[in-house]
Amino acid sequence: MNGPEKRSGKPLGGGERGCGWSAGVLIAVLTIFGCASTPMPPSEATVAALRNNHDEMVRLVASGQLSPEQARDQYYSKLGSVDPPLPGLDALIEYRRQLKDQIASGQIAPGQAAAQLSAREGEMLARWEEMAARYAAEQRRLQKLQSEHERGFRLEQMPVVGKPEPVLPR
Repeated sequence: MNGPEKRSGKPLGGGERGCGWSAGVLIAVLTIFGCASTPMPPSEATVAALRNNHDEMVRLVASGQLSPEQARDQYYSKLGSVDPPLPGLDALIEYRRQLKDQIASGQIAPGQAAAQLSAREGEMLARWEEMAARYAAEQRRLQKLQSEHERGFRLEQMPVVGKPEPVLPR
């Protein structure tokens, strides 16, 4: 016997249902373990909405409609309402709190703290955008694999032209 074979003597993967089933299980296992090992990333639509919220915060401050602190409070409220929670949001909130403490103790000027916080917020948005794009691409890839698997299964189920249908015992 050359290569891996089943007990029946037929080569594995030769269009048999068992091979398709194991590929489906493999995809499911990889998906489950992939999702369980890292926090759930935000969707691309969620990140786009967060980007719009951030831009709105900047606009409201620039127009004088809100103070920087009021605008950030609104923005952080929106960040906190995202479900599932944004990865790294707790660290961003803690960083903001630390900067407030440093301003209060005179260790840093308010303008410098605002610039540092704005830079960190931009980094987090970029990180969330990247995570969302990678997750969406992976979901599209898995969907394509599933579609290909289902198509192959349907083809296996189609009768072969010229081959008589098996007569099943009654």
